[in-house]
Amino acid sequence: MQWLADASAMLWPITFGVVVDAMPEPLILYTVVPRTIVRAICSDGYLRVKTRGPDALHIELKMSLAEAIDDASLYYGRVSKDSHCALQVVFTPPGAAHYATTCAGSMHSYQTVLCKEIFHDDVDRGVWHFQQDLPLLAYDQQGTCLIHSTWLQIM
Repeated sequence: MQWLADASAMLWPITFGVVVDAMPEPLILYTVVPRTIVRAICSDGYLRVKTRGPDALHIELKMSLAEAIDDASLYYGRVSKDSHCALQVVFTPPGAAHYATTCAGSMHSYQTVLCKEIFHDDVDRGVWHFQQDLPLLAYDQQGTCLIHSTWLQIM
């Protein structure tokens, strides 16, 4: 049993140090919207889910601003700083955990509210779906920030 005590003595500081120092990173995602609806989104506090079109019933979010702009070009045609704005959505670690474990219901085949899009070829394209209206700012009942958002100008 002495070897177990010696092994524990060697591992304990290493394991403890890793656990204490490990801080989860926020999940930062992007989407692009027409400037014509930015004021309504800001006054409402939500980016609303579309009910028609190729991205109906979810909000598509990308892992990089460049990918979000490229994707928006497919839907809207030309995307410029005069016609569109980018929205950076930051899911704090508690926010990512909350929305990635909350069921979106039967309309979404019981997927979670925040889920990664899975493609048949197993290539990660960095596409996330938010299956509800996306709040620009959200807190839980204890006052912990779940989501905060920032408008970015497209260059």
